[in-house]
Amino acid sequence: MDIMTYGLVFLGWVVGGTIGGSTGMGAVMSAMPFLTWVVALSDAVIICLLVSLFDCTQLAYLYRKGCVWSEVRDLLIGMIPGVLLGNMALKIISVQAFELMVSALLSMFVVL
Repeated sequence: MDIMTYGLVFLGWVVGGTIGGSTGMGAVMSAMPFLTWVVALSDAVIICLLVSLFDCTQLAYLYRKGCVWSEVRDLLIGMIPGVLLGNMALKIISVQAFELMVSALLSMFVVL
C-alpha cells in the first residue's frame, strides 16, 4: 500500500472512530465505505475486525463493573453460532452479495 492508501484508511477510521465514540456504535459502518474505496473488501474486513477487537476489548474493560455477568454469558453463548455462520458466509458468498447484505443492514440501521 502506498502513503495515499494509508492516509485514506486513517481518514476512514478517524470518521468511524468519531462517530463510534460519540454514539457508541457505527464505527465500522462509517469506516467501511472509505476502506472499500481504497483496499480490497477482504482487506477491509480484516482491518475492521482488528480495529474492533481492540475497541471492544477497551470498552469491555471500562464497563466490566457494570456488567451483569450471567447475561453476558448468555450473550456469548448465543454469539458463537453467529460468528461461525458469519465466517462461513464470508468464504462462500460473492462480493456483490456481501455488499447487498451490508447495504440492507445499513438501511435498517438508518431506519431504526
